[in-house]
This record gives sequence, C-alpha cells and structure tokens, in this order.
Amino acid sequence: PTGGIGPTGLLGSTNTTGPTQSSAAAAPNGTMVTATASCPAGRILLGGGGTVVTSNGTNNGKVAIQQSYPSAATTWTVVGVVTHDQGGGSLQNIGAGVTMDVTAYVICSG
Repeated sequence: PTGGIGPTGLLGSTNTTGPTQSSAAAAPNGTMVTATASCPAGRILLGGGGTVVTSNGTNNGKVAIQQSYPSAATTWTVVGVVTHDQGGGSLQNIGAGVTMDVTAYVICSG
C-alpha cells in the first residue's frame, strides 16, 4: 500500500563565510587564531571548513589549519596556527609585518 506524502525535503544549500580573524604582525611559532562562521537563522548546518593564509600570500607554508570542526548546532570553527620551523629547531615568526588570516565557512541547508 502507498503511504501518505512526507514533509518537503531540503531545497539546496548555501555557503556562508564568517569574518576573517588575524594574528598580530610577525606572530611567532605556535600562535593560534580562531575564526567561526554560522548558518543564518532557520538553516541547518551541513558542513564547513576554512582557510589559513598569510597576509602577503607568499608565506603560506608557515601556517596551517590545526582544527576544523562543528562547535555548535549551526556554527563551524577553524583554528589556524603558525607552524614555521626554520630547520634544526630554530623557530621563527611568519615575517615582519605579516599576519596569519583565518576564515571559516559553513554550508547550510538552502
């Protein structure tokens, strides 16, 4: 037998980008910066992610995503870290005047 008609499903998805958070200039090794993004009201969190870059765009090998996870029902959190090691254990900063920029994004039900 055929059952009743079920509720309407999700209608696509949308991406929402949170505000970029930045470290102080010349942040030393181990510096962490956290950024979040949240779904608009009434939307359901489907997933998320983020980016971690340097402000000059050429020192990106000195930073990394340390964590990326859903931190609440509708919020995604990304943690960036300065990871630069000059070799031989000589820890350095990311460069004079350079910041680490962390941005989170969420994918939410449409």
